[in-house]
Amino acid sequence: MNVLARASTTDVPLPSLGKVVAFWKRNGLRSSSAIGYQRWVHRFISDYAQRGISPSSHLTEAEVRRFAMRYARRRQVNRRKSHRMARSSLRAWSVGLAAFGVQLPLWSAPKSIFHSLPPLLTQYTAFRHAHSNATDSSIDKEIREIAPWLRFLRSRRRKLRATRLRDVDAYLLRLRRHYALASVARRLSSLRLFFRFLQSTGRLRHDLASSIQCPPGRCIQPPRALPWSDVQRILQAVNRNTRTGSRDYLYAVRAEAAPE
Repeated sequence: MNVLARASTTDVPLPSLGKVVAFWKRNGLRSSSAIGYQRWVHRFISDYAQRGISPSSHLTEAEVRRFAMRYARRRQVNRRKSHRMARSSLRAWSVGLAAFGVQLPLWSAPKSIFHSLPPLLTQYTAFRHAHSNATDSSIDKEIREIAPWLRFLRSRRRKLRATRLRDVDAYLLRLRRHYALASVARRLSSLRLFFRFLQSTGRLRHDLASSIQCPPGRCIQPPRALPWSDVQRILQAVNRNTRTGSRDYLYAVRAEAAPE
């Protein structure tokens, strides 16, 4: 019997792991990583099902750590590596289950820097923890750069779901009037991550993230023309004894002589 089916005897029915895997991949997880995540999910479910305990009701950071230590001890493998891999895999599983409406216990006590966040940004924080290796300090910086964007939308009386690229363009112009290029690029990078979260969770129907282009950090010069001496050497290399060579030589001379 499949381990997921066995788990359902002591737990409420859960979305199939295939559905969760599809959710992971829609959010950018590589297939190779998804395979590793599935292994740890199966191990976790099997461990708790054999003990007659509901896996989903114990899907917390502390329980995952205890499970990883048990697994490492039984298999005589590296405990730190087992914990790191189990934590990443099962945190992603918990986010996937939550996306399908499964009620789960709190993964961990919220960090102090995230205590006063509104629900949307709290969910964004959980999403970033599950789908990246970003640290709390990095996510905190992202939130500080996303918050002005939300205030900008409110000032335009624009709902989040109705956001369009022209809103982003207007925001970019406002940023550019007050910040250097490097600061603007950093804020737009955070905004791009936020838009990916919104689209993945169904709050935004349009893929705005891929349309955001950060301003270049340095002036890009157009390519310079070849020196005339190099042009002459290229022309002299053309074999004008053939019809094709004569034609190519004529086109090249005409192109060089044409006014810009």
